[in-house]
Amino acid sequence: MFYSSRLARSPIASLVAVFGASEVRASEGWIAASIGSLPRVKPFGQTVASVTLIDEAFGPVYGQPSWLVRRGHGSFVTLEFGEPRLDVGEPKQRLHVFSTKVHERLATRLVAVHGAWHLWIYCCAWRLTHPMRPLAHSGSRPQRIDRALAVLDGQALISVVVDADARTSFTFDLGCTLLTWPYDHQSEQWLLYEPDGRVLTVRADGRYSHDSSAIPAEDSQWHPLAPTGGLHLCG
Repeated sequence: MFYSSRLARSPIASLVAVFGASEVRASEGWIAASIGSLPRVKPFGQTVASVTLIDEAFGPVYGQPSWLVRRGHGSFVTLEFGEPRLDVGEPKQRLHVFSTKVHERLATRLVAVHGAWHLWIYCCAWRLTHPMRPLAHSGSRPQRIDRALAVLDGQALISVVVDADARTSFTFDLGCTLLTWPYDHQSEQWLLYEPDGRVLTVRADGRYSHDSSAIPAEDSQWHPLAPTGGLHLCG
């Protein structure tokens, strides 16, 4: 019932409900004022079928509605997919931490709700668009980002396109597209945490890893996204 009720929502009605009819009609002015100066995202390269690990990671996610889509620190964005579950972080004792506040924080039990799959849009630039209008970008005001993510919340992921230089397009069934691209040459762009404890990570230098989340990034095995072109993953 949750899936059918969320996907039955009209995209236009969602935009009007969140942004107001006047803002939807004034989208052209918003484009000029808000994203006109952003770098243009280049067309994606040719797709390849050789990188199966990324395809396998996203395969079970396709068709599942996103939930608890929210803004994190700065312009970070997180999306949950699949059955909810509790992640419990036990308190850490006997810590050699000089800050009292940090020590108190680490000494508490941290409990959070995540989906079976947890997608983290991390150290990258991004833009969220809709056929009716652009919604927000990584440099938008926090209030606008929150309102834009309310439109994305509940939409099901149906396609992922990853270019060889790490630019990525996440397409959703009710019209939203989330575009990400690097703003440096080494940062981790986004991470997909999987039910089996592995995490798929794409880096700004056009490489990816698919290792246990317990393995530090510097110890992971990093592979090129594609020798030429990019990759296209569809559900």
